[in-house]
Amino acid sequence: KPFFVADNTRGELVQEGARGGEVDGGLDLKYGLTPRLTLDLTWRTDFSQVEVDQEQVNLTRFSLFFPEKRDFFMENAGLFSFGDLSERNYRMGASPRDFTLFHSRRIGLQEGRPVPIVAGGRLTGRAGSMDVGLLNMQTESTDDLPAVSFSVARLRRSFGNGLQGGGIVTSRDELGEASGYNRSFGVDANLTVRERLILHSYLAATDYQGQEGNNRAVRLSAAYRDRLWDVSALFREIGDGFRPGVGFVARRGIRHSYGTVGIHPRPAVSWINEVNPYVELHYITNLESALETREGPGGLG
Repeated sequence: KPFFVADNTRGELVQEGARGGEVDGGLDLKYGLTPRLTLDLTWRTDFSQVEVDQEQVNLTRFSLFFPEKRDFFMENAGLFSFGDLSERNYRMGASPRDFTLFHSRRIGLQEGRPVPIVAGGRLTGRAGSMDVGLLNMQTESTDDLPAVSFSVARLRRSFGNGLQGGGIVTSRDELGEASGYNRSFGVDANLTVRERLILHSYLAATDYQGQEGNNRAVRLSAAYRDRLWDVSALFREIGDGFRPGVGFVARRGIRHSYGTVGIHPRPAVSWINEVNPYVELHYITNLESALETREGPGGLG
């Protein structure tokens, strides 16, 4: 898929330096290496038609999560997922908006401003019994930012009986004289028992220049749902020095405990499909076990 774009700006009200024309072009290539393995290559990727982010006002001390909207990164994105996951019809206590080790918006965007991408490639699919995801992208240098190489390697395997495990490595390397680096490592395991009980766990760490503090993240959780009950419990810890350069962390330096109990009966009333009362509790401390946040919401759906 080649693309070509040109624009020209003129007029007395246009600011000096913004007048004139620009010409750009690039190419995306998709090639099936095998029936289950696909290679995507891109050169001077075109993101000119991407929907802009919805403006948000942040009155908290925690980072806001903005979703990916660029088609190139959205394709097969689930294969690279690692961190706090969402599961339909389950209240899990945390989601990718709280922590994900690979967040593709770190590539080619700096505080919402686009950074030109020179080239990149992605290999996704299955090789034998393994789910494979490999990605490398190179961004250009700008007046205030160095050129950066982003790399991700993700492997995942299903072992049968609902057990799935895998690992991930991410790397952000500044090129040229800057030579800064940030690397992340993680392993995760998920188990589904009779399509009712979900066990989810991960262990991750980061390595970067000037690292200080606790550089680890860990999670253990269980969620159960049957025809009547919804019950979930979670514990996770995010170190104060845990800083994935190609990921997203809303809140660091915490220990987060969570629990919820709910029911969803289906009354014998024609105009009511389901009633879902529930209560939940979030209890968050710092790494010295001092309470920072306690919430106990309830609801009726």
